[in-house]
Amino acid sequence: MTKYSIEFAHIYLNQSIGKEHERSVRLFHKLANELHKKEEDFSSLVLVDDYNATERILDVQELVNFFQEKGARPDFVAYESKLTTAAQKVLDMSHGSEKKLAHSFYATNGKLPCSLFIATWYLIRLGKIEVEEDFIDWDLSLRSEFETAEKLINILPDYYKGVEKRAMKLLQEGPYADVVSLIDNQYFDS
Repeated sequence: MTKYSIEFAHIYLNQSIGKEHERSVRLFHKLANELHKKEEDFSSLVLVDDYNATERILDVQELVNFFQEKGARPDFVAYESKLTTAAQKVLDMSHGSEKKLAHSFYATNGKLPCSLFIATWYLIRLGKIEVEEDFIDWDLSLRSEFETAEKLINILPDYYKGVEKRAMKLLQEGPYADVVSLIDNQYFDS
């Protein structure tokens, strides 16, 4: 187990690498330098949203090459679609208004909501739940074994604030309400 799990440059499969991802990399560098100075260990991750994409624009190998060129190749590259079964388990454990909203969203759209995937992703990274599917792209990842963390840091554009708030509420409405204090979302202007 590592001290911190840092996610940065979240990207959709139907998205191109842009200024937002460059900014996220710069903020990751700043944070990584601060943690190195404190001699804190961490792992880095990028989650590729291949669940909600309607078309494929992104070449994930090119994304990894971009990170490599910027000196920020992540330890792990993961895929959101591989979290579906785990997300359903998280939803089953939840209770309250967010669970009802998630069911309503699924009934209307035929897909699970982003807030549920976020909550699931956080629980996986904290080692609170296990995933049956192999969600890591081992060919593109630096490490050979997934490592959970004591705390999470997420570097996100500010337009994710709303869905992040709903994910936190979903976590608070389930058996893992205590993890919310272990999650630090660092937003930047988009």
